[in-house]
Amino acid sequence: MDTRHNGGKIPPSPPSHHHNITTDLHPAPLVVAAEMKEAAGAFVAGLHPSQRRQCVFSADGRQRFNWDYRPGKRAGLPLSAMEDSQRLRALALLVSGLSRSGGRTAFNIMSLEKILGSIEGSGNHRRDPGLYYVTIFGEPSLDSAWGWRIEGHHLSVNFRIAKGGDVFCCPSFFGANPATVPEGPLQGFLTLPREEQVARELLATLGEEQRRRACVSSEAPGDIVTGWASHIELDEPVGIPAQDFNAEQHQALLDLLEVYVGRMTAHVAEEEMAQIDKEGVGSIHFAWAGSTQRGHAHYYRLHGPSTVVEYDNIQNNANHIHSVWRNLKRDWGGDLLRDHYAQSHSSQR
Repeated sequence: MDTRHNGGKIPPSPPSHHHNITTDLHPAPLVVAAEMKEAAGAFVAGLHPSQRRQCVFSADGRQRFNWDYRPGKRAGLPLSAMEDSQRLRALALLVSGLSRSGGRTAFNIMSLEKILGSIEGSGNHRRDPGLYYVTIFGEPSLDSAWGWRIEGHHLSVNFRIAKGGDVFCCPSFFGANPATVPEGPLQGFLTLPREEQVARELLATLGEEQRRRACVSSEAPGDIVTGWASHIELDEPVGIPAQDFNAEQHQALLDLLEVYVGRMTAHVAEEEMAQIDKEGVGSIHFAWAGSTQRGHAHYYRLHGPSTVVEYDNIQNNANHIHSVWRNLKRDWGGDLLRDHYAQSHSSQR
């Protein structure tokens, strides 16, 4: 793919106006939806007709559910094929759905492609921060459902905006390779430090019997178990339920949930936490697999009635992170996914 438009440069960071979940002014749902509509509308309006055909899909078509976190070409318009003004509008769309820390992390993930390319050798053209693709699903509106996605290697941000302004944000994938930069001017830089740190803080609070229940295997799986499936179904939760936690452990679990939920702009994060509270935090299970020593392959999962978080740091001598946040009830906008699979099943009869 031609990447001459930006010379392989790291995408510039747009102005950041969102804050962490604990400090944001909390806009009403309609305000968040309106910001996304404005950002997406401006982006689409700035495209040439051929670019629009490449970028805009139907609101409820199958392409909406084809997400992935591996490197490679995908549907949509890559940053590398955009003019500067178009690229800035694309990045403004990205930050419309994320908190300040979430946006910063997303740009760090994209920037790692240049570092990874240097580590692997300059001949590896897959490692390009311009290969993040923007896709719009439907017409940005407050009167009908639509959605958008920005996705590339180790980053997949998916939003669905329902009629009336409700915003859905799953699946959400953030990854990092290298997790810790091994050499060069950025040696020691960590892109997803809290995903491991806060989980280890929770693990450290567990007593011997609790840890025995939480640590379900001495071997970590090869990747997140749910992978890049559009629809996920898991067996009964494993590990230790939060209902068996004391106050300190309960707070540690909430801190870990906030690492993932807090990637999103404040109102979206609050909606997700409200659902967790309604279902009961005590029903969420915490499970760990692999080594408990830093620097060795490990995996953990949070699994509740609807919330599923998976994290692994296994590949490249445990210097390669995958982390995903799914919602069994709210992925893709809730009923939309169920309807999609019902229609797909009917069409195969």
